[in-house]
Amino acid sequence: MAANMLKRIARWAPAALALAILGPALMSFNQALADQLIFEDGRVWEGTILIERDELIKFRMEIGGIEQVHWVSMDDLKRVVREEEGSGDAATTSEKEEKARPKNVEDFDPDVPTLVFIPMEEMVGTYMNRKPLKEALEKAAELGDNAIAVLVFNSGGGMLMEIQPMSDLIEEYKKKIRVVAWIKSAISAAAMTAHAIPEIYFMPEGNYGGCTGFFFNGSSYEEVSGEDLEQVLLMMERISERGGYDPLIMRKMQVNWFGLTADISPDGVVTYHPDDSGEFMVNPEREILTFNSRTAMQFRFGKGVAETEEELADLLQLTEWQRADFGEEIMWDWHENIKSAEAQIPEIMVKLQRALGEAGSGNEKTRRRALGQARRYLNQLRVWLKKAEIICMMNGINEDTLRQIDRQIRDLARRD
Repeated sequence: MAANMLKRIARWAPAALALAILGPALMSFNQALADQLIFEDGRVWEGTILIERDELIKFRMEIGGIEQVHWVSMDDLKRVVREEEGSGDAATTSEKEEKARPKNVEDFDPDVPTLVFIPMEEMVGTYMNRKPLKEALEKAAELGDNAIAVLVFNSGGGMLMEIQPMSDLIEEYKKKIRVVAWIKSAISAAAMTAHAIPEIYFMPEGNYGGCTGFFFNGSSYEEVSGEDLEQVLLMMERISERGGYDPLIMRKMQVNWFGLTADISPDGVVTYHPDDSGEFMVNPEREILTFNSRTAMQFRFGKGVAETEEELADLLQLTEWQRADFGEEIMWDWHENIKSAEAQIPEIMVKLQRALGEAGSGNEKTRRRALGQARRYLNQLRVWLKKAEIICMMNGINEDTLRQIDRQIRDLARRD
């Protein structure tokens, strides 16, 4: 059942070159981290504090080259040290509390611009999903006209099916507040999602593009072609218009059957050509376009390069600003939800199948016990369908399948 469902899921994966760029980018990011958690037992963790609450800290770190995220109780810590951006001075928890940020919408100064940072990380469709994005953007919009939603991209791609809904969502909130993108890595479906945003800024190591598409056929990936490809190309032409970009840019990120060149006028206006008639080679034939921060600026695709939040605020021409944490909290809470769903839903399905098998055979006592278990597992799947629909879908679970399972349980219960 899950395999059949996955056959209908289009997943956008990066080209080989894009993957080669993505790996070093992640490594350079983690090497720059400097926050420390000093435990009561003497352990010291170095990484990044993602969320800091009264009793808990969400902490990202790298162990053996693998990125991990942990919730840590303050009761287990002796001290928290944060390396302030741009200085060698460490700030302790008590020092940070003196300049604590507002938590509630009504606590923000409405006359001061508020930067709401929203992490757009990991797989598009599962971790990068319209549901938490809408929640974060809606809360940002409650701050009023001075709110600026900063979508911070760090993703290697994901599902085609999520691009249009997220693009629609971004388009809706662009009419309410200023929405900008800050690119660490936006490959494939991540870049296609960001493409609706007119203001795209890069981190120094940022990369953007490699939007090649593949369908999963149940056992392997096949390149999108024919009518399916034409539909996706048309979708991205429309999304390019939303962002105010020449459609040739995204087209060259999707297909390699033409070369892309450009002319740059004395006043900085870039004109793209789907051939070799331009003065500058943007991307040759037989290659897929991926911008880095340098080429993005060279061809006026990016609005600027910022390594820190302060540098980004300068590019946004903010003389003063305040920072909101709720966008990060919403997204990281969603990540935890998805991780739990990925672990629990397949396990529940295995237990459910076992219970249904036992309910169809064995003595009366065994059957009654198995039917009770099956009902319990069915109810757990109903809860997960509301909490993490995308993970349920990837496992072949939807409203129809749950009704079928419920009918099967009822039929088994009616047996003499």
